[in-house]
Amino acid sequence: MTGSLNRSLLVTRPLKDSMSFSKEVHRLNKSLNIVCGPLFEIKILPIKKSLFKTDAIIVTSSNAVKSLEKSNIGFSGPMYCIGSATAEVAKKAGFLAVSADGNSFDLQKLIRNIIHTNNQRLLYLRGQEIFSDLAGDLRKQNYFVDEIVCYKKEKQTLERKVIEGIAEKQILGATFFSKQTVNLFFDQVITVPKEFVAFCMSKEVAREFRLCTTRTNVETRVPKVPNLKAMCKLIIAAPEFIA
Repeated sequence: MTGSLNRSLLVTRPLKDSMSFSKEVHRLNKSLNIVCGPLFEIKILPIKKSLFKTDAIIVTSSNAVKSLEKSNIGFSGPMYCIGSATAEVAKKAGFLAVSADGNSFDLQKLIRNIIHTNNQRLLYLRGQEIFSDLAGDLRKQNYFVDEIVCYKKEKQTLERKVIEGIAEKQILGATFFSKQTVNLFFDQVITVPKEFVAFCMSKEVAREFRLCTTRTNVETRVPKVPNLKAMCKLIIAAPEFIA
């Protein structure tokens, strides 16, 4: 755990990503207290399949890009990315990234708008656990989609001080970037105070948080667009963190 608990925000991403996100928040507001409490870490898995016959790659996380890099696999075709942050990582790694700037539905729409025939072979590089069947949905639309699991999440335990800080209203809110993160949170935190604020990346994540909490009046907030920049702005504007 890093950061002061007093009037703080809990960032639940993997530690390296949490530190990077905290840096962006502090660039806008240096006085905001941030506690890094990862709910999971990512284990990158090797990709052993040849991409010789692959026409395009689909990724919904920068972890898929990292797996390609660690596997020393190059690819010159288009890489369809769910959002701008993932696309930026892909571009820096030398891939031809195209961003949907949204969620899985936006990514499907992007693919439909670009690929009009079913003779292209698509490869979806994904995590071990998924909450929407992107490949299955595309197959229903007559696209040929193969899948490779190239990373997985390993659950982390929150420190007792963090759980106590939530209960004692020292930690005023937390970030949730996926529905799985919400579930991992409530595996360890039984309930949250009524003043607690969940900063959720999307409406789907916010809905999951409301389903998991025992409180009916829980506060969830969602950025205007589902990306890191908008999430930072949402947090900075929160009156809870304004002294």
